[in-house]
Amino acid sequence: MKIYASLMFILFFPFMSKPQLWTTLNPLPTPNSIHQVEFISQDTGFITGGNSTFLGTTDGGLSWKSVPYPIEGVQLSSLNFFGKNLGILVSWSHIYITTDGGNSWTYKKKQLNGDYTNSFFINDTIGWLCGTYQIVTKTTDGGLTWQTLSNNISGAMHYFDIEFATENTGYVAGYSWDTPSQPVLKRSDNGGRTWHEVLLPADVYKIKDIFVISEEELWIAVGNASLNPGNDGYTAKAYHSSDGGNSWVYHDLGLCYSSAGISRIHFEDDDHGWAMAQSHIYITEDGGQNWVSKLISSNMFMPLEDCSNPIDSIFYVVSTLPEILKTTDNGTTWNSQVSGIKGYFNDIRFSDNEHGLLCGFDLSETFIYKTDDGGTNWIKTFGQSRNGIQEILEIAIPTPGIVYALGNQDFILKSKDAGNTWLKMSFNSNKIYKHIAATDSLNIILGAIDGSILKTIDGGFSWYEYQLNQPSGYTLYNSFEFIDNLIGYATLSNSGSLGKLMVTDDGGLTWRISDYGSVNKIISISCSTNNTCLISIANEGLSKTVNAGQSWEPITTSSDLTNTIVKVFDDLTFLAAFRNTLVAVSFDGGNNWEVAIDENPQGGVIKKHLFISPSKGWNIGTGNLIQAYFNPTLSLVDACRPDQNEGFIYPNPSTNSLQIKIDTWKTIAFFDIKGRKIKEFDFANRYQLNQIDLPSGIYFVELLTQQKRHIQKLLIL
Repeated sequence: MKIYASLMFILFFPFMSKPQLWTTLNPLPTPNSIHQVEFISQDTGFITGGNSTFLGTTDGGLSWKSVPYPIEGVQLSSLNFFGKNLGILVSWSHIYITTDGGNSWTYKKKQLNGDYTNSFFINDTIGWLCGTYQIVTKTTDGGLTWQTLSNNISGAMHYFDIEFATENTGYVAGYSWDTPSQPVLKRSDNGGRTWHEVLLPADVYKIKDIFVISEEELWIAVGNASLNPGNDGYTAKAYHSSDGGNSWVYHDLGLCYSSAGISRIHFEDDDHGWAMAQSHIYITEDGGQNWVSKLISSNMFMPLEDCSNPIDSIFYVVSTLPEILKTTDNGTTWNSQVSGIKGYFNDIRFSDNEHGLLCGFDLSETFIYKTDDGGTNWIKTFGQSRNGIQEILEIAIPTPGIVYALGNQDFILKSKDAGNTWLKMSFNSNKIYKHIAATDSLNIILGAIDGSILKTIDGGFSWYEYQLNQPSGYTLYNSFEFIDNLIGYATLSNSGSLGKLMVTDDGGLTWRISDYGSVNKIISISCSTNNTCLISIANEGLSKTVNAGQSWEPITTSSDLTNTIVKVFDDLTFLAAFRNTLVAVSFDGGNNWEVAIDENPQGGVIKKHLFISPSKGWNIGTGNLIQAYFNPTLSLVDACRPDQNEGFIYPNPSTNSLQIKIDTWKTIAFFDIKGRKIKEFDFANRYQLNQIDLPSGIYFVELLTQQKRHIQKLLIL
């Protein structure tokens, strides 16, 4: 990776490589929302979803592998197979055709005003696409060429499904994006060249899916549900017509938990069919006269997207959560094919490269998980019924063995064995504390939104309450950090975009406002133990202080580093991260920055970052997301450059005995080629360099002095 003298130069030069900075640890096989599932046999199938997700299985979903296709970096809208060989995948203006069951794909692009949303083939050669802004295109040569039959940007009517009964007669359906939305169902009797509108029942506002049985018989999935008479949910409904839409028969499919209504409806033969809504699938075995409702998940808010029914009793259902569910007994029992922890994550903390803790909750309990291998595997060490609202909000690790976890209902959990077992400690307060800071095993400080501060100096046996005394209209925002037992920082915000920063230098007894040169709120703050702090100011850039907030200096206003999460490792080493797409590191106190960009980020919305070094970190996000960041190139390999490395160690190569050219230094650390710290000595133990006892190989040596960070490659023979 090229290093430039300043960040601004980076903006004009492309990177030589496209690193995958973040690796998904949870959930698997994908952290992305899943939109479509299509099985062409009992065991062989495909799923598509957000962030270019395209996965295939040949063992009934036990394992999934990425499917290569011609164009990556686009969002995949629809996947349909017509038989076992012919399949079509559409995305934006992109069209992909397979004729060999998905082993290879042919790419076509036809740019129109709008995006493709769905497809249908009547045979191997004749097919149609529909899309937003009334797109209808047709092929008569198996997808090699496409003719535009309809595309109208006026009226903002959008098509989401198209099906034909014969080469001439078919239907297209959708709705507008207006409020309230307007439904549309049209029929063509000349292969799609012209269309006429079909009248719909008055209670239909959206049509998300249709199933055409014959020229005159069809079903529509009503994409809006009505409150049921008992007011305990919504009624999922569909309509059936046997005369081309001249008349409609209403069908109550059963209870659903969302007003979004039915998203899919399909019939395998004259008798067997299914429909789906949020958390429910509805099955009929008598042609739709009667429907049996199946609740497929304890999560009543699971948004189901698609279903595939390759044989009678086997169904695959996918959700945006993400989730893949399978039943082999016609919906009586369901098994998830997504592995990992499922829930809503509040915080993640690591004490080193391997040992970490995760807290959050699901629909039934609040929990804490522990990992001893960097996040690959997790074990639940605490679980307790939520009683409706109880949560674990934050974790603090003042020492590798002592851990505190803050709950939202007057309690703290304490572990004396690095999170393996927990003791519950309660305190009497009518406040809801949101943040916890622990500077050592005894000193714990809690912060509430209203500015209340609760503190203990004896590990939780006694508590003292103080106040921020913040300006009127401001509440505690997203950062509450203490760098030692005396100095702490609290970020504030009002109901809009304005912010304040308050500082204490007496352990939270009194607080003062620190003027950081802006009225905008602070996105993130991080400090070293030497009163050096870095803040990220909303929509502006980064500023730093070297005197515990007495004064602040802007260090960059680059748009690349705007609204980032920041981390200070020492007085010279800073990091700034934006979502899971950008990580920037400075080794000279913010004067110059090295930037890495992940051009194909995976997963949902990032909620929190944690970095323990410039090359190692984690994040958590929506959709059960846990990711690990690893980039030794950024922090170690490219740091070995002439302006920072004077060859401070010798001999090199070495046979395990080293000498240091620099007279005084603080620490020396040895990293392997994966960026993992192997050994570290301080100056007082410098005699150990006479026999460092490292296996043969390539290492990176980091030497810290009072003023500088030195890095050098080392070969051990």
